[in-house]
Amino acid sequence: MRFKAILIFLLSTTGCGLLSAQVVAKEKFRIPIRSDVEGYQMMANESGTFLHRSALDQGKTLIDFIFLDQNLSERQRGIVDIGKDMVVLISNMKNGKASFLTKTRSKSQDLNLLSIRSDTSTYIIRTFRNGLPIRPYFLEQGETYAIIAGYLQTRPVALYLDYNTGSARVLPGFFNLEGEVNEVRINPNGSFDILLALKKGSSEKAIYLQQYQSDGSLIRTQILKSGSKYNLIFARSMRLSSDSILFAGIYGNRTEFSRGIFTSTLTTSGSSVLRLYNYGDFKNFFSHLSEKRIRRIESRIQKLKQSGKSIKLPFRTLIHELVPSGDGARMLAEMVAPVYRNGYIGYTRYANTGIFQFIKPYYSQQRDFTFDGYRFTHAAVAGIKRDGTLLWDLNMNLKSFRSFTLKAFTISHETNSEQVLVVTSGGDRIKAKLTDKNKQQGDEIFPFENETSQSPKKEDRYFLQLIGRAGLPPLCAGILEEQQGGSEKTTGKFFFIAKLVPGNPAAANP
Repeated sequence: MRFKAILIFLLSTTGCGLLSAQVVAKEKFRIPIRSDVEGYQMMANESGTFLHRSALDQGKTLIDFIFLDQNLSERQRGIVDIGKDMVVLISNMKNGKASFLTKTRSKSQDLNLLSIRSDTSTYIIRTFRNGLPIRPYFLEQGETYAIIAGYLQTRPVALYLDYNTGSARVLPGFFNLEGEVNEVRINPNGSFDILLALKKGSSEKAIYLQQYQSDGSLIRTQILKSGSKYNLIFARSMRLSSDSILFAGIYGNRTEFSRGIFTSTLTTSGSSVLRLYNYGDFKNFFSHLSEKRIRRIESRIQKLKQSGKSIKLPFRTLIHELVPSGDGARMLAEMVAPVYRNGYIGYTRYANTGIFQFIKPYYSQQRDFTFDGYRFTHAAVAGIKRDGTLLWDLNMNLKSFRSFTLKAFTISHETNSEQVLVVTSGGDRIKAKLTDKNKQQGDEIFPFENETSQSPKKEDRYFLQLIGRAGLPPLCAGILEEQQGGSEKTTGKFFFIAKLVPGNPAAANP
């Protein structure tokens, strides 16, 4: 993922700071780059890490790439010419292949799919006839097809790209309803699932699971409803077996602000048990606040429960991860609030909603408020059993971070010792928390170890990306500018990648 704002972190390598750290960033890869380039974008999966960047050469678009293995040692590198006047729409890396969906800047809607194998660096470019101006948000590749999911104007839609015929056709089962595409997943047997959150009627919103054969024919549509006054707003899913799927998502009323987290295990027969967890049911949901405010909130929650009234905690919640953890799953979510500023005198309008404050516009004839991005308040990590029962939860403070995008800025990793590592940008610095699942601890800024340096150097590091890897320590990447000691003259610009590992450098595995 790429941060919109460049995050500047001025670092020093002092032995005391390194030994006291819970989390250490160990640089493992560095490559010099020109002063006029930004660096590489980073993708990773079980086969390694893939670096790529686009370049123009006499009107041609080139993909410059480097493959690294799991230890971040260089394996392959190359350059692919994807054609004249081409633009990359979306990319990902799965099943040992890096994939790029591209099209020309002309009015033609035909799509090109570039696939590069990580083991050999051989590549193939396929062209698909297409007439729909789709805005793609998801790209998944099977053995004989690819799935592109996104939006046609304001309606969700998905295309089936057939490798044999070179055609792109709209998948059946889309009902021209308003809503969002939540997920696309290709299963080991070649079938695939598409998860949608759709409005049915003027207000009701439910989760639709569309299941397809490998040829694109629709098997079934399963609808997950709340069965109460609430709507199911968004969901992630994880396949537990061939006939059961675990869901975790957010529920609420008729707005984009949620009241809590829902879980459910759905079988092929359509049976499911829905569990609703109000944010007041979480153990550490408010631990990013001061102790005085936590006591005040908990007191009000207890009074509402005793009186039988509903607990209203409206948050804009983004669920980014639902991944295997033990016999169940681990979920990561971020809470954000839209920010509006006065166009004349430049201040933010806050509105009190009772238990907590979120930011919303206030309109009047005298004041003109405009959207000014999102404030990220905190991140929540939770453990979920196979049946959807909430096991534990942790909290990470994000109060200093602002962004105009809603992409994930927090990642989590579960160590072999049953600890959870949570890493975030934190606004003007990178922060990390390493804690036991059932023990909430404070946030910590981690130091950076330059293991190639024998003596301290003056370095400016611009952290641009964080990325998680299944079962492996997460990575951070960015730009490093080295300077001569005591001088302001820059002597080199490098793109670097570092592992984020628990413990002090002496105990960490390089």
